[in-house]
Amino acid sequence: MKPLVGIATALREDQRAVAQGITTCYNSGVNEGRITDMKLQKRIMAGRAASHSSATESS
Repeated sequence: MKPLVGIATALREDQRAVAQGITTCYNSGVNEGRITDMKLQKRIMAGRAASHSSATESS
């Protein structure tokens, strides 16, 4: 239950942003994807990236 409590608390704290994200036809999916890619590249360069097989098994 702890993870659900954490998610619920975060949603409550950011309620305006969550509501806007749900009701608006605009999204930042492309930007979020690029940011995720950049973070992965940084982890790879720093040697902290998980191997591909272990990353997909945990999802």
